[in-house]
Amino acid sequence: MGGSVARTLLDSAALTWTETVLIEAAATGVGAALTQLVARRGAHRVLAAAGGPAKAERARKLDADEVIDHNDPEWPARLRETLGAISVDVVFDSIGGETADVMTPLRGRMLGYGFLSGAPAQLSAMDLITRGLTFVGCAGPQWLARVAAERAATLESAVAGELEALVESVLPLTQASEAHRLLEDRVPLGKIILRPDT
Repeated sequence: MGGSVARTLLDSAALTWTETVLIEAAATGVGAALTQLVARRGAHRVLAAAGGPAKAERARKLDADEVIDHNDPEWPARLRETLGAISVDVVFDSIGGETADVMTPLRGRMLGYGFLSGAPAQLSAMDLITRGLTFVGCAGPQWLARVAAERAATLESAVAGELEALVESVLPLTQASEAHRLLEDRVPLGKIILRPDT
């Protein structure tokens, strides 16, 4: 599922592959699939936001050029420092909340597909209008239909080695409560598979 969402996000972003990209929550789930696909297809610069040292290391292994820890409350400022005079052309936003004002005027675009912070990205219509930015909401029935249509191509990407399935662990079905606890604590770096007892 994560790979199908990532492929649909990439299609919606219309990347030119000469652009600077920011991927939030870049070490797990959809973010990990995005990081792999964007880095391996050759974006100009891939910036990743990941929560904590283990996830930051995972984002680096997935070929992100630079990684910022989004658990740091000052991460938007750290991102600005990392960028220097450069701006971000495309933001894949799954965190929401306060966003760094780093998008490229007139062509910067943000694709919002989640809000791990508890609130959508804090962008107003005035932010978009005065700087010529684009916000694309990625949700709803039509969006999900596009994601479903990408499933076969996603499997082909995995077979071709472009997209690695990241599995954290395989647990017996009797440990479903433990799997839920791990997910709620946001510990895993990959999928948790529940195996029925035989």
